[in-house]
Amino acid sequence: MPQQEQQPQMMDMNQQAPSYSQPSDGSREKIEEMAEAIIDEKWEELVKSINKIIEWKSKVESNLNKVEQEIRDLKDNFSKLQNSIIGKINEYDKNIVNVGSEVKAMSQVFEKVLPTFTENVAELRRIVKSSPKK
Repeated sequence: MPQQEQQPQMMDMNQQAPSYSQPSDGSREKIEEMAEAIIDEKWEELVKSINKIIEWKSKVESNLNKVEQEIRDLKDNFSKLQNSIIGKINEYDKNIVNVGSEVKAMSQVFEKVLPTFTENVAELRRIVKSSPKK
C-alpha cells in the first residue's frame, strides 16, 4: 500500500509542474527584437550619461587650466613687483649714500670757509663802525 499511495502523489506533482515548450521561430525573433530594443534604449541612456560626464570633465579641465594660468600670471606679476621694489630700494639707498657724501663734503667746505667768512664779517663790522657816518 505505501507504494501505491506514493505513485498517485508523484503523478499529481508531475501534472502540477508547468510544462515549458520551446518558443517558435517567430516568437523567438520577437523576444530577441524586444531584448535588443531594450538594450539599445539602455545603451543610449548610458552613452548620454557618459557624454554628460565627458562634457563636465572638459569644462572642469578648462577651468582648472584657466586657474593655473592665472596663478602663473600672478606669480610672474608678484616677481616683477618684488624686483621693482628691490630696484627702487637699491636706488634710494644709493641716493641716500650720495646725499650723505654731499653733506659730509659740504660740512668740510663749511669748516674751511666758515672761519674765514666769520673773520670777514667781523672785519666788515669794524670797518662799518669805524667809518664816518654820512
